[in-house]
Order: sequence, then C-alpha cells, then structure tokens
Amino acid sequence: MPPKKPTDKNTKAEIIQAYEELGKEQASLKNQLEQGKKES
Repeated sequence: MPPKKPTDKNTKAEIIQAYEELGKEQASLKNQLEQGKKES
C-alpha cells in the first residue's frame, strides 16, 4: 500500500481522530486506576 500524501485536511482529521482515541484511552486507564484503588 503506497503511503498517502498528507494534505492539510487529512492531517487535521487524523490528529483529531488520534486525540479522541487518546481521550478514550485515558478515561479507560483512569477507570482501571480507580478500580485498583478500591480493591487495595
């Protein structure tokens, strides 16, 4: 698969998507941390 040529629009969309994924991951990790605190 040839690499896509980055365009401003694509790059912005990819950054936003990655940022949203990081937000979900952070929320998930926070939940795990809270559960760990409750158990110990």
